[in-house]
Amino acid sequence: MDSTASQYIAEPTSTENWVSNAETFLAVIERRAIGDWAFVAADALLQNQSIQNDGTEACGTEAAGAVFDQDLEDILQQFGVGPATQTANPVTIPVKAKRRPRTAAAQLALRLARQFGSQEAFEAALSSGRRIVIFRCDRDLVSVTEQLLPDLLHQTHRIGGRVSPLVLKLQHACDNASSSTPGSPQDISDSLRRGLDSDRTVVILMESGETLPSLIRTLRPEIIDLSSFDQALLLAHLRLRYPNAELTEEEVDHAFPESGDLAHIGMTDLAHACRAETPGEALGLLIGAAHDQNFHDGRELANFPVTTKVREELEQVVHDLRDWKVGRIGWQDVTRGILLWGPPGTGKTELPRLVAREAGISVLAASLAAWQGKSARSSDTISQMQAFFREAAARAPCIAFIDELDAIGDRARPADHNSAWTSLIVGALLEQLDGFSDRNGVVVIGATNHPDRIDDALIRAGRFDRHIRLDHPTPDLLPDVLRWHLKKDLAELDLAPFSSRLIGMSGAAVGEVVRRARALARRARSSLSLTDLDVALSEQRPKLPSALRRVIAVHEAGHALIAHAIGRNTPDMLAILPEGGIARQLVTPGPVGVEELEDELVVLLGGRAAERVMFGRVTTGSGGDETSDLAAATKIAVAIDSSFCLGGSPIWRGRPESAQRHLQEDPELRRQVGMRLRHAENRAMNVLTAHRSTLERLAAELDARGNLGRAALAALLQDIEAGSASKMDCSAIQIASAERPCSSRMFKNAVPRG
Repeated sequence: MDSTASQYIAEPTSTENWVSNAETFLAVIERRAIGDWAFVAADALLQNQSIQNDGTEACGTEAAGAVFDQDLEDILQQFGVGPATQTANPVTIPVKAKRRPRTAAAQLALRLARQFGSQEAFEAALSSGRRIVIFRCDRDLVSVTEQLLPDLLHQTHRIGGRVSPLVLKLQHACDNASSSTPGSPQDISDSLRRGLDSDRTVVILMESGETLPSLIRTLRPEIIDLSSFDQALLLAHLRLRYPNAELTEEEVDHAFPESGDLAHIGMTDLAHACRAETPGEALGLLIGAAHDQNFHDGRELANFPVTTKVREELEQVVHDLRDWKVGRIGWQDVTRGILLWGPPGTGKTELPRLVAREAGISVLAASLAAWQGKSARSSDTISQMQAFFREAAARAPCIAFIDELDAIGDRARPADHNSAWTSLIVGALLEQLDGFSDRNGVVVIGATNHPDRIDDALIRAGRFDRHIRLDHPTPDLLPDVLRWHLKKDLAELDLAPFSSRLIGMSGAAVGEVVRRARALARRARSSLSLTDLDVALSEQRPKLPSALRRVIAVHEAGHALIAHAIGRNTPDMLAILPEGGIARQLVTPGPVGVEELEDELVVLLGGRAAERVMFGRVTTGSGGDETSDLAAATKIAVAIDSSFCLGGSPIWRGRPESAQRHLQEDPELRRQVGMRLRHAENRAMNVLTAHRSTLERLAAELDARGNLGRAALAALLQDIEAGSASKMDCSAIQIASAERPCSSRMFKNAVPRG
């Protein structure tokens, strides 16, 4: 496998030997002058002294346990408190007092012991051969590692012919180091060049998670990552700090049962806890610190409510970015861009932030509207666009998020007075996606509700490698959606029963229900309850009149029955919603010809046909906006003749999305489309008339329950042979040319595919 860096794998060492192995490292430190800095006096008795305060004499007390840990003492002195400010009666530490290592020094020794096992193995790993080694540790340990590492390696650098390594610290990117600052890229480059000219191993010290500079990545260094703080390291540290106390692994695991519970505990927290007299008290202080540090709303990519397929796609991007940051893969292997598309309220703007947070990088957001903020002139817009990508490159690694990508325009649309402007803007964005300097480290994520309105050149592979559809949550995901918005509220509540009432809602709409519920709870000066959620949902989704509910049930039942009888789609879910109904079907992939497209027309018009069979008339539920049954059916019917050329003429007249404009100017096309739609509705009515009793049972069950899942639908449709509709005569019933008009739209039907 091609890689820009190799990973050092240390031999495992047993937990039982950590403390003794760590003491070996600490003994080396204490023998050197650095021991005066790395150790503090321990278990010293504070002398009894009289303290004069405001003219009165107070008795001094004997303090058990000793002095401040130096780590914490340094912090207290910055605020003018602590032993350093008590000059009137300074604390005297006996010269012969037993010494113990500072918290950071002890942690470094423990982690070296865990990683390498012995001092000899450590020296061999970092001193033998002419190698380049990246040595990474937690930010809290960088300073102490910088001070102790050279002396630890200096102990035996002449033994066995080994030469002392060159240790360089790479300045953190956020430090804004100038070229002359020690540890800056320029300083590292100069020092590294001198080290490469010698026989010495070059050790470059970095913070964990930091990105390797391109200069170092090309050298294919070995990488040594010290372990992060976890339960095993905590147990070893407390045994080192309290050598005479009994402390078991079970006690530590009980205090911190999850592996990530200690992720945010720093050296200051550990130093403060270890001032306690017993390890049990220290554990209690750490539990409180961990609770404070880890308290957040739980909103991470891992629990964002999306399908498994979507989650895997996004997690791959996170893994790619992490591996690139540490030099395990080159930029050519990283996913370059993602297009998130789907209806509003499905998380398209939230996911880029979550991906960036998970990968440990920043996110920079923009849109055409933002680029036009000062002026709509193409030159000004392009200038703002270029500035955005320059900033993204400067922040690398980062995510450059472009919202409402379809607003950029499509050069293939019919020519109008804005065509020249669109061509300039699209061309400028193409140049930025492909040609701006130093693209490495920038992943571009675009979001749109209308992928069909985006220029094809923008979304080809190499610019947006992955196209990820985000849809309204399925019933099985709705409890997770509700939990996402509830955060830690109602943590013990089973959300499944209430979530069934949210079917058809977007994630954003569910969030609005939760916000309304919280407002009700605040108004009542009480904590959030299920009653608050119930009231909020009732306000947002009022109950339907019984007559309208019955019409919706019949309409949706017609879709499901036809889909089953046709045999190409599998009914997956039906639901009655306050704003209409929903019928979801699973489509079996396969070749698509005119027969399959005409079957799709029959399914789309199945709801309309069911209304006619049951009530003798149709409502406005099949028509209306561009997502309606009739709109979708018309688009397919036009595409059969004008785009797919599966009818009489082989002349291509545009993409399915744009071919509909020919309906206004081509009477023959209108006639052909009308015939296809009438024929499809005839077929649907034949099927539904033949199975009217099943249609009635299905509609009644849906009316009573509000929603039906795949298993319930299969049981209700089991008397109808799948695919039987293809064997029926389609000409028995004729549709009247005139329909009774309806002045208002009664409900909306959607048939999402998945």
